[in-house]
Amino acid sequence: MNDKLLENYARLIVRAGINLQAGQYLVINSPIECAPFTRRIARIAYAEGAKDVIINWKDELFSRLRFLHAPESVFEEFPQWQ
Repeated sequence: MNDKLLENYARLIVRAGINLQAGQYLVINSPIECAPFTRRIARIAYAEGAKDVIINWKDELFSRLRFLHAPESVFEEFPQWQ
């Protein structure tokens, strides 16, 4: 995709898809493979008046490693912040 099309698509997401209003928070869950596009959405959200943008990055390869190699006890705990 060309840069102009990606910019328009990100703007459409923020304005119509999310309908972000000035002063609102925006939380984005995104795979790290989409980092450039996610950052573009964040930039537009700030330009449209977002109070803050929080990005929760997901790494599928790391998640797989964790599920395969972490001790089972890790999956019995749920930190308060989550």
